[in-house]
Amino acid sequence: MGGDNFNISNMNVDESAVAIGNNAKAERSAAKAEKNAPSGDGQAPSAPIDAVPTTGVPQAAGSLRILYLTAAPHGDLRVDQDLRIVREAVRAATYREMVAVEPMTAATGTDLLDGLARCRPHVVHFSGHGSRSMLEFDGGSGSPASSSAMSAGTFLNALNAVDRPPRLVVLNSCHSAAQLEVLTTVVSAAVGMSDRISDKAAIAFAARFYAALAEGQSVASALALSRVGLEMSGFSDAELLTLRTAPGVDPASLFLVDAGR
Repeated sequence: MGGDNFNISNMNVDESAVAIGNNAKAERSAAKAEKNAPSGDGQAPSAPIDAVPTTGVPQAAGSLRILYLTAAPHGDLRVDQDLRIVREAVRAATYREMVAVEPMTAATGTDLLDGLARCRPHVVHFSGHGSRSMLEFDGGSGSPASSSAMSAGTFLNALNAVDRPPRLVVLNSCHSAAQLEVLTTVVSAAVGMSDRISDKAAIAFAARFYAALAEGQSVASALALSRVGLEMSGFSDAELLTLRTAPGVDPASLFLVDAGR
């Protein structure tokens, strides 16, 4: 997102993170296969292995859970407005009761870990400053300029650490598209920005994108609607919106809200 006070060097994304993601995915697949192997009586477990867990989850079963992380330690981004507008857009959608937004403002790295473990989100969203290889989280000290730069590799490790990683990651931050390929070793799809994006455009994108998901649109359609929305509002940032998917994943068939189709 826009702002002139953040200056992280555009280091290359840690290539070892790709191997880490692939290894973790293989380990999870092996664990799922063992868990769902037929029992001694030849009967496999009745519950599907990808069923959304409900025990201990505060939201209703079957709802789309979005972990919405915002961080603006320098005070130069309107992330408060970002969150408010997104929640209003979701509340106005047809399937609003099937979408739960879990906000974490002034988010730290610890908040990310806590949110992944507690919320078990299907979507992890980050609004804040970023670069080709970093995301800027809050430092957690309470001082106005306290920040903590999290590498793409560390962010990937956090997603890998839970039993069921999210299906979608959205990095609403400048230059974040460079991180998407490595993220899709773990998640089904990832959205980011190919260059600098203005604060207002970033907010408009997020509102339209999540409103579309809450209307039962696919990830591909939600992104397309967001691009058109930016163009109609006179923003030149529409071409910055970038989507990457894991091998074999069709974003036009990736629906996160069950609209009864």
